[in-house]
Amino acid sequence: HIEHRQWWQRFWETSFIRLQSISGEAEYEERLWYANLYALACGMGGPYPMRFTGGPFLLEKDCRAWDHGYWGQNMRLVYFPMLAAGHCDFVREYIDWYLGNSGFVRDQTKSLFEVDGLAWRETQSFWGADTASSLAEPNAMMHHHFTNNLEFCLLMELYYRATGDENFLREDFYPALRGVLEFFREYATSGSDGLLHLQPAGAVEI
Repeated sequence: HIEHRQWWQRFWETSFIRLQSISGEAEYEERLWYANLYALACGMGGPYPMRFTGGPFLLEKDCRAWDHGYWGQNMRLVYFPMLAAGHCDFVREYIDWYLGNSGFVRDQTKSLFEVDGLAWRETQSFWGADTASSLAEPNAMMHHHFTNNLEFCLLMELYYRATGDENFLREDFYPALRGVLEFFREYATSGSDGLLHLQPAGAVEI
């Protein structure tokens, strides 16, 4: 009980804000800030990231929209702001989940695209499996969506800049970045214009 209260005290000390306005709108935004942070904190701390569609707070039995695992384009809305909120430990949990699936993802990348490297899928399961496509019936919209990998690398860079963790830079960030760049290098084809082209490829909700 004491440890629990101390954890929440440290959490709120990190996230404290005070907003004021004549109209009362700032105070309303402040309440939203605390309500959302509370919900996020309740869903953090485990081996798997919190789903962006409500986390543990479901209002209609066990139903949630946007299933098919974790959607990178939406999960970024949960974790990128955590750096500015001062909760780098939550971001590290998300990064570690990605990195923990690297071995499987590398094998999956080879099976799907016949090239080496790391290409995490836009929609993925707890262990990194593509949940929206298959070798037999690839999802036309998601199968060639690769920009989520660049955003993951950006998140790792921002995490490093926020923490200054040199060991993370050497042992985690650099190998993952190298794996992603390896995929793009192997997947790209040379065009008649002398440039490398990623084709086919698509960008979703950029």
